[in-house]
Amino acid sequence: MENSSGFPGPVGSHFQGAAFSAGAASASGSAPTTATSPPSPSDNTPNYKLFDVTSIVLATFLGTLMAGGLVMAINFRRAGQTAEAIIAFLVGVALSGLAILVGYAIPNALRLAFAGLVLFGVRKLAQATQGDLLYAHGERGGKLVSRWAAAAIGLLVLALTLAVASGVLYAQAAARHVAIGTKDEIQISGDSTRADGMALGETLKKIGYFQDRGARVLLEKDDSFHLRAVTFFIQDGSWNEPATIFRFEEVGRNVAPSIGGYPLEVRLADKNNNTQKYLNIGRKTFGGWDKDDIYYLGDATEVDASNLGSALQDAGYFSDQGVTVLLAEGPDGTAISFAVAEGTWDQPQKIEGYKTLVKRCAPAVGRLPIKLRFVDRNLQLKKEVPVS
Repeated sequence: MENSSGFPGPVGSHFQGAAFSAGAASASGSAPTTATSPPSPSDNTPNYKLFDVTSIVLATFLGTLMAGGLVMAINFRRAGQTAEAIIAFLVGVALSGLAILVGYAIPNALRLAFAGLVLFGVRKLAQATQGDLLYAHGERGGKLVSRWAAAAIGLLVLALTLAVASGVLYAQAAARHVAIGTKDEIQISGDSTRADGMALGETLKKIGYFQDRGARVLLEKDDSFHLRAVTFFIQDGSWNEPATIFRFEEVGRNVAPSIGGYPLEVRLADKNNNTQKYLNIGRKTFGGWDKDDIYYLGDATEVDASNLGSALQDAGYFSDQGVTVLLAEGPDGTAISFAVAEGTWDQPQKIEGYKTLVKRCAPAVGRLPIKLRFVDRNLQLKKEVPVS
């Protein structure tokens, strides 16, 4: 049988009897026969601490979204939500990478606003995903982690991120340098490979440009635009000297086959990496066996080379016998170079014959005056004669 308090009869009677006895003892002034202990803390109080929303934002501010994701993951893990912890950390890593890419892509003037937008988004996300968790934690008497700890996590993640980034950049930089000998090196850029760098370096050694004296050359390739460019760093002002220009045009002609062929752009730069002159080098073959060649240099184009080649064929000079001619155009005018046998440049009769040939071909490349140049089989300049 139950009484009106909702307790079963025997228990209710015992409770009432105990209360009566205690009241009687109090009235008589004597001590109660039993003492009641104070209530103990609830067994549901969490024995762990969580980071609040502000701590999550603080860690993000100091250590990127990866740090914010890590702090959220710690909260989930301490609350026994392991799967959510893993997801929070991975999302933080992914969003951190995305935010870095976006930050680099947008103008500098917008980066501060973008950072503020990111922190605002982190606060909203933390409130949406962990607001209930933190509220329940507080209701049960749970404590919060000091925000100094959140700041420390943010700075630690930032330091680790910078260390990894520095290591990656160093490895990439090392991979873009190809040592030739003990002192010379090729720097590769764009679509260039280490194999390209090695091939270029070996060719430069073969022709005597690399002599293990600390020379540096930059190789750049862009396959989508069919660009091949080699930059040489030379003494100030020498890029304006005709002899220097001719020399590097010849160097470019020698190295082009080792890095994919023609056309090739040779760049002459100062010690501060500023390009001062561009030399374009191309090759056009003629004859049924493609044995006769015209190398077009400077401002000369493939069309110019085609016109000159046709004129040389009409004159009977090109007859598929392996003849080499160089056509150069630039601020100093037009020059046609013929690769001839040793000593030809010292024979007046043959010089006059070549002058006549140049005059005949002049309309194909513009007009006179034209510089007639004699080079040896290695395309080294031996003599220059003006033709007007």
